[in-house]
Amino acid sequence: MPFRDRQYNVYVMLGDPAVEPAWIESKWIRIAGALDPLMQSARGRAAVRSAQLSVGSGSPYKRAMSFGRIGWNAPGHKKWVHSPDDAATNRREFIYTEAWAPSWTICAKELIAPEIYFAIRNEELGPDREVAFNPTCILAIALDQDCQTVSQGRFGAEAIAQLNQRTFNLVISDIKMPDKTGYDVFAAARRQSTHTPVILMTGFGYDPNHSIVRASHEGLQAVLFKPFKVNQLLAEIRKALQPQPVR
Repeated sequence: MPFRDRQYNVYVMLGDPAVEPAWIESKWIRIAGALDPLMQSARGRAAVRSAQLSVGSGSPYKRAMSFGRIGWNAPGHKKWVHSPDDAATNRREFIYTEAWAPSWTICAKELIAPEIYFAIRNEELGPDREVAFNPTCILAIALDQDCQTVSQGRFGAEAIAQLNQRTFNLVISDIKMPDKTGYDVFAAARRQSTHTPVILMTGFGYDPNHSIVRASHEGLQAVLFKPFKVNQLLAEIRKALQPQPVR
């Protein structure tokens, strides 16, 4: 793939080996949340691959682990991250994880380099190896990447079909539609990424399907009641797209 033909902003992050590593589930969830807007801005769905070793109980032998297809979403993250039990028992040895957006399958097929590339590498591989930093994280963002793509669906089913194909930085949906409800669209967005903000809007005072209540309990960003001013919508969009700090 012609990486040399595409220019990138490249960021290298060096971790503190004394703190919880980035591949522990609780830490990775926060990192992934911060990276979501970047991954969602790519024109194709992101994919992940991870290299790890499984360590048998009482055995000196290690074998490569197989994860199958790993998507950039909550179920995908769950496949490869380590639980606190994994860290305590040393049953798995992390080597590296990398994410491509679009996926390397698309990049290989179209002979293009990815728009977004992110990788984590374990620097403590090998017995009794002392390191000054761990892990090493690399983030590469193509200079020509366009982050301003807007997609629209005429009705709920069409919007859900698009949400099933890729993730978005933000979803705005009406609540009452001929075929689906606002909650249906909200739920589809959350299946792709729990970090995707969703704004619902309605011109009805009565919500028979309880879309607002159900979505509010599950992390709805905002509700706008028609008629509303454009400035109100823009204010909610700006608020929803504000970067979330990684703690």
